[in-house]
Amino acid sequence: MRGLLMILVAIVTAALSVSVAGCSSTEGGLIRLRAVIDGQNTLTISDGGVTTRGVVVFFHGLDRDETILDVDEAHRALVRDLCAAGYVVVAGRAGGNAYGNPASQRHYAAIAEATAERHRVSDVFFLAESMGTIAAVNVMAKHSDLRPRGLAAIGPALTFAQATGGYQQGLAAANPDLPGTDPMRLPVDSLAGANIRFYVSPQDTLVSTAANAAAFRARFGQVATISMVECSGAHLDSSCIRGEDVVSWFNHIAPW
Repeated sequence: MRGLLMILVAIVTAALSVSVAGCSSTEGGLIRLRAVIDGQNTLTISDGGVTTRGVVVFFHGLDRDETILDVDEAHRALVRDLCAAGYVVVAGRAGGNAYGNPASQRHYAAIAEATAERHRVSDVFFLAESMGTIAAVNVMAKHSDLRPRGLAAIGPALTFAQATGGYQQGLAAANPDLPGTDPMRLPVDSLAGANIRFYVSPQDTLVSTAANAAAFRARFGQVATISMVECSGAHLDSSCIRGEDVVSWFNHIAPW
């Protein structure tokens, strides 16, 4: 009996190490769950009134964290569109300005697994913006067990070589493995069969479309399906945050 009790305690302890228990609330008809997964804060938003069809993991950009889902009206509208269509949206702190370092990749993998298990679904999708795309592409390429049905990225940063001088110091301090995490240096066949969509603006002077999204498509387009949707304005302009198009594309690549 004592042996059985010890086994049960061990199982419970292991489960709590990636616990999704936390504080939940309902706002605007949506359920918000704030929890700690992999030792970091996460925020999950869902609509309890619709059937869940998949989990969307949001990879945040520079100077953001899990609160990206509530940061402004453009992001709130994006989340509302996804939730109304049956997607559960989750974001994590992921080390803050981690520039896709290995620790942030592990965190995103952990929240993807925990959230999919909690909601009992197998379809996982990635949604990223700016710097967050570095981690998203790496997880997509390196975690075959977590290969998402698709990755939608807004103003995607996809190469370290084009980072401006003001970001180089922070990048090097946060990411000890720049060669191993630079999306443009990943093996081409690591993204074979991937579905990717980029939302890019010709007026984006911070993350050049030519040096990032277009160059990435030129390198990986032979093995992955990569589409580009043009928007307008500066980096991460609200015109590039297109919830209805993201939902339509996710539904298309993973129809019920």
